[in-house]
Amino acid sequence: MPTHHIIVTGINHRTASLSKRSRYAWDHKTQSDIGNHLWQLESITQFFILTTCNRTEIICISNEYSPTICRKLKNLIPEIETYQYINFSAIKHILRTLCGLDSMLVGETEILGQYKTAVRNTRTKNKQSLTRIIHKIINTAKQVRRTSQLQAVNITKPVIKTIKSIIGNTHKCRFLCIGSGSVIHQHLQHLRQLSKWPVTVACRSPEQFKSTASIVFVELSSPDNLLELIKQHDCIISATSSKSLIIDRKMLKQIDLHDKLFIDLAVPCDIEPIPDDKKLQRIHLDDLKNTNTPIAIIHDAQQQCEVLTNECFEAFYLDQFNDQIKLFRTQWFHDAEVISKQIRPQLASLYLELKNHMQTICQQMNITAKLPNPPLDSEKKSINRYIKQLAHHPTLIIKESIRKNCSLGFENTQSHEYNIRSSERLINPALQQSLAE
Repeated sequence: MPTHHIIVTGINHRTASLSKRSRYAWDHKTQSDIGNHLWQLESITQFFILTTCNRTEIICISNEYSPTICRKLKNLIPEIETYQYINFSAIKHILRTLCGLDSMLVGETEILGQYKTAVRNTRTKNKQSLTRIIHKIINTAKQVRRTSQLQAVNITKPVIKTIKSIIGNTHKCRFLCIGSGSVIHQHLQHLRQLSKWPVTVACRSPEQFKSTASIVFVELSSPDNLLELIKQHDCIISATSSKSLIIDRKMLKQIDLHDKLFIDLAVPCDIEPIPDDKKLQRIHLDDLKNTNTPIAIIHDAQQQCEVLTNECFEAFYLDQFNDQIKLFRTQWFHDAEVISKQIRPQLASLYLELKNHMQTICQQMNITAKLPNPPLDSEKKSINRYIKQLAHHPTLIIKESIRKNCSLGFENTQSHEYNIRSSERLINPALQQSLAE
């Protein structure tokens, strides 16, 4: 069994509504507070927090897997829709997410960048095994995307498709974008091709952008300023990081909603819904779920995820034994150096003793390894190469045994005769006596 566990606790578009997800769209301060709480949990050794428009997740490594630690993690997102995945299922979930299979838009690529950003903020109390396994899964996800031919999509395509389906002829449509983040910038090049009018972008700091003939940046200085802008435009797309409403019910009641389309791409929402007002055409993220990805390609990607999850889990499990493997190799090279210094004049005896000593080590660790025969020449580089060759195959056997969850008794290494502090006992007594003579 693993000595430490990877746990994913979160909420996403599959389990919770947009309004409920909005409660957990944590800003930097909230994430810092959550992080400080996690840091106080003794069994949590590494963690990072992922927040996107579709999900909020806590990904962590714990030395303990118990109902208590699981409950403490779930209490940070105390909803009935909160899910939790452990070890194999956690790695499978992360892989599916990074492949875009768990997204509203199948194949969307933004999640890769979002994960990389989140991983850079990993907090750790010891070694970086969480970072290593996440990077392994990211590379595996790229492989799945490439071999399964999953289309790289983002939110722009369904938004443009929705605009065309509702408005029809967009040639005379005036577009207003609120915000200055990556989501807005993804839409600009598409929107300016739809209309003869320039696209207006309202944001807090327009001076950092350069206005052109097709895109005009204006300052979002006050609610009155925004109200006038909305009145002058036909399609309003909002995607800010504000924790409060940008367009509230009071503002909407001052606008003639006839022939106006509002698209809200923010979490929490920028535009307040008015359930009883049938004139308000408001599209939000959960309305943008359509995908043109062929079912066969999705099925192929899912199958690959099933297979490659095993590979990723093996890497995660093997990583827990890296220190022991390094100890095994360090001890071997130290012992080989001691043997070489004592027997080097008698080359045939040196090769024989090196091989016999490795056979003894393998017996102590209950592994059967096919050791290479000694080289025929006597050059120093040949001796060093042989020492490395003797360590190579047992190392592979050890790793393979770990993958199969075999018990190798690594924890008992120090109790065996094979110990870095007992070099004087490495050479068998008979050979030691002959050398003395």
